[in-house]
Amino acid sequence: MTRVRPTVAEVIRSVRDEFLDGDDPGLTPQQRRTLNDLAACRTAALGGHELECPECGHQQIAYNSCGNRHCPTCQATASARWLAGSPCR
Repeated sequence: MTRVRPTVAEVIRSVRDEFLDGDDPGLTPQQRRTLNDLAACRTAALGGHELECPECGHQQIAYNSCGNRHCPTCQATASARWLAGSPCR
């Protein structure tokens, strides 16, 4: 059986409120925004669109990503592209 690993966004969502409600976490406004962006990534909070297979008509909702430069989900493609072009392979 394959174990599914949680995403960074799932981990943040599971502990964010407790972390922010605790003693002063000492976050700057920019850090708080990044935390909230990552928590909202690919959820209904950022909206989405419907994808439909032209052959069978199957429909699926695709939620929008946050686009934050610190988000590993959003930056995975750019990171892979950069690594592929790196001379240190």
